[in-house]
Amino acid sequence: MNFRLAALAIAVISLVAPAVLAADRPFKGHASGAIVALDPSTGAGVAQYTGQATHLGRFTRIEYFQLDGAGGISGTMAITAANGDQLYLDFDGQFISPTTVVGTYEFTGGTGRFSDATGTADFTAVLDDLGRVEVVFDGSLQY
Repeated sequence: MNFRLAALAIAVISLVAPAVLAADRPFKGHASGAIVALDPSTGAGVAQYTGQATHLGRFTRIEYFQLDGAGGISGTMAITAANGDQLYLDFDGQFISPTTVVGTYEFTGGTGRFSDATGTADFTAVLDDLGRVEVVFDGSLQY
């Protein structure tokens, strides 16, 4: 009987310990990039950036987005850290002016140290007439 109780305790600890170890870390940064593809008939597009962020260092990122025709934007992104680890996220936003989008990133995992990443960050993106984009973001990341 004691053996079963000990085995159950070990099983519970092994399930809970990773969640406890995933610290809530402040996450912020900025990126500069450009829209490299946009299909006006569907609203689907691709943007590429470089930037700097906590826990990533210098990074590159590729964003696949969809405009909804009512001022909304959503999509997915892969951010590649200086060491090659990738952080994945989904995002949703809304144009608050013809050139400014505000929204939220939701981290969905990645590779390397970000394989179980979770968290959220708010972002603001400003576009110019040539398709260049400046983004700032601030939130928290668990990994």
